[in-house]
Amino acid sequence: MSFNPNIPQATDRPSASQGQLLINFQQLNTIFNDDHVAWNDATVANRGLHRKVTFPIVSVGDPVLAGTVGQIYTKTVAGVAQAFFANSTSVFQITGATTTVAGGMTGFRAASGLIINYTSSLVAFSNAGTAFVFAVPFTAAPAIVAQTEGAGSANIGLSVAAVTNLGFTGFSSNPAANCYFIAIGF
Repeated sequence: MSFNPNIPQATDRPSASQGQLLINFQQLNTIFNDDHVAWNDATVANRGLHRKVTFPIVSVGDPVLAGTVGQIYTKTVAGVAQAFFANSTSVFQITGATTTVAGGMTGFRAASGLIINYTSSLVAFSNAGTAFVFAVPFTAAPAIVAQTEGAGSANIGLSVAAVTNLGFTGFSSNPAANCYFIAIGF
């Protein structure tokens, strides 16, 4: 059984094509149910809501939009489907982030340009200063948040200095205390 777009014809009697119409409605509900909650779902409030959104690969370039219209679409980048958002002024790649792990630090670069570097395990800052190099360098000096953990951590002073796009120096009033940090920027 498959969907028949030629039902009913102008010459068809509804009673004669009722079986074909029922098959069409069943097929529409089955197809709709792939990305949406089916129209006959037991939970009435969920009927028609999205389960997921499936996009075909757009084989042409980015859309040209005017006014206040926005569009989410996919296209192939380096052989992999990637999601994009376009409006009347810009195109932004949504997916396609890269992650780099280096020296106990993880760096994440989003397709939009946002970069996040963070410690993937606890590290020690020293009284004299401990140098850290970002796994993914920033374009400009990022914002950094550092914190300690463990007993008495509320009384430990932490600071960062010499922050550049490549790294920073971390200082601690208690070098035995473990620390972690996150740096966010572009």
